[in-house]
Amino acid sequence: HTTHHTPHTTHHTPHTTHHTPHTTQCKTAYEATEAVSWVSWHPTREYRLLTVSTSGFVEVVPLHESIPISWSACDDVCFAYGRQLIAAESTSTRILPGEQDISYIMKHRAQGGYSMDMEKNRKLMDTLGDGELKAAWTWLASMTAKTERAGHHTFPGILSLLTATDASKTTLTNESTPSRTTPSSSSVHDTGARTLSPHRRLCLRMCGWEGSPSNDVIAQLEHLGQYGRACAISVFHQDIPRAIASLKHAIPISAGGVVSSQEAMLSLVAMGLAGYDGGSPLWRETCLTLRDAVTDPYLRAAFVFLCVTSGSFADVLESSRTGAQMSLADRIAYACKFLGDEELLVYIQSLARQVVAQGSLEGLLLTGLTPLALDLLENYINRTADVQTAALLTAHVVPALFKDDRADYWMLCYRQLLDVWQLWHERAQLDVSRVIHAQGPKPKPQVYARCNFCNQSLSMGMLLPSKVARSARSFAYGRATSPSEKKEKVSACPSCNKPLPVCAICLLPLGCATPSFGLRTEDKGPWTEGSQRFEEWFSWCQTCRHGGHAKHLLEWFQSHDTCPVTDCTCCCSTL
Repeated sequence: HTTHHTPHTTHHTPHTTHHTPHTTQCKTAYEATEAVSWVSWHPTREYRLLTVSTSGFVEVVPLHESIPISWSACDDVCFAYGRQLIAAESTSTRILPGEQDISYIMKHRAQGGYSMDMEKNRKLMDTLGDGELKAAWTWLASMTAKTERAGHHTFPGILSLLTATDASKTTLTNESTPSRTTPSSSSVHDTGARTLSPHRRLCLRMCGWEGSPSNDVIAQLEHLGQYGRACAISVFHQDIPRAIASLKHAIPISAGGVVSSQEAMLSLVAMGLAGYDGGSPLWRETCLTLRDAVTDPYLRAAFVFLCVTSGSFADVLESSRTGAQMSLADRIAYACKFLGDEELLVYIQSLARQVVAQGSLEGLLLTGLTPLALDLLENYINRTADVQTAALLTAHVVPALFKDDRADYWMLCYRQLLDVWQLWHERAQLDVSRVIHAQGPKPKPQVYARCNFCNQSLSMGMLLPSKVARSARSFAYGRATSPSEKKEKVSACPSCNKPLPVCAICLLPLGCATPSFGLRTEDKGPWTEGSQRFEEWFSWCQTCRHGGHAKHLLEWFQSHDTCPVTDCTCCCSTL
């Protein structure tokens, strides 16, 4: 039986499907023009977003990651990129002396013993080569032995002495002392013999111009290389031969007869002084021409002093306004010695406004450590960011003599900086020195815990909503104060917002209200006065570092000997 199968051929008509290619276009979030209805993170690529617009268009949006950079108070730089945390240590050997940050300088000073000891600070500044700070602490140390009021050392400035702002001083014009008058040109040799008021003599003593300068004082200036100053001071005190001798000491004997331009100028000035004949018109005309070629401010002032013809010795101070100037102390001393009363006050007040605006510590000679000095120190901080020096200076008078919120703010900032730098001994020594200088009631001993992350002391001052405390935290950590810091009970550090240690029993953080588990303690005894009850105190073991509320630990160790933390075998109660 043969079966014939007819082959069945199926003809498939090829079906062609035309697919419209779908192009996924990458756009940034700023280039998207359609409203986004759905968004999700990319499943495989980090920092990519998948977005769907209202018209069904799918977009891949790349996100540009910002690289956060943090500069620690210990001179380290840390930044994050992706999942990497990179830290770079900055050593002092890589920093040039002129490029050191003020935080590094202040920390280096604190480690060297820069604190409340004036004499030690002066020697330290001599070692570090900071002339401005050395002059400030030298003046402060000299004033300590000269003035004292009501058991406290006072630091008045020349401005307060001359304007009689201090009630304990006499007035500027004293009937028993002849008033200062402007000498005429014919009496230039007699100016040193004039009688000065007690105020002027005191100001001259503060500037180092007490009496006629002895040969030892001039010799010391020459030893320091200040030949121009030695010459000018001798001229101002009518000792022309001594002035010429100072210039001769500045001109060394050169081999071969070759002299420098500076030595030639000093020789020419010495010859000019040697030819002084009382101020003849020819001599004045010649010296005025020579004066314009002299660059040293002291030698130029000496020539102007000897050439005075108008009867006003203020021309010497005017000649020092342009270019290099005499030191502030010498300008003040010259004004107190030769200017009239009205002219002196106008000049001193103008000079005080100038140094306060400049924030120059040299101006403390004028302002003293008075409320006006805090304006000067405020401008000094704005110019240098040296809150350390401002805090240490004001600590000698605030709050012993007067109170100022700025001084408290500076000291609080500096103490927090010491905590951040982990200079615990320096911080403790500073607090002890402040109590000694304040000469007030000594505070009771206190114990503070500190944050394990930012090293900030967890004192009640950090929890109080005071303006000074909030401002100081904002200054030290560069952020605004959050409303949560106003609460007295907090669960995180008020400075860095890191969680506080938790109680091993109740698992609540330090600072939260202590729950009661049946143990009732009466509120009595010394713990009720200005502090929390003892049962709410946070205590910890010195061996395993585990701890909790004192109340809970007492309850636990009534029936246990080991630490309440799991897997910890420390016998805390028997230590």
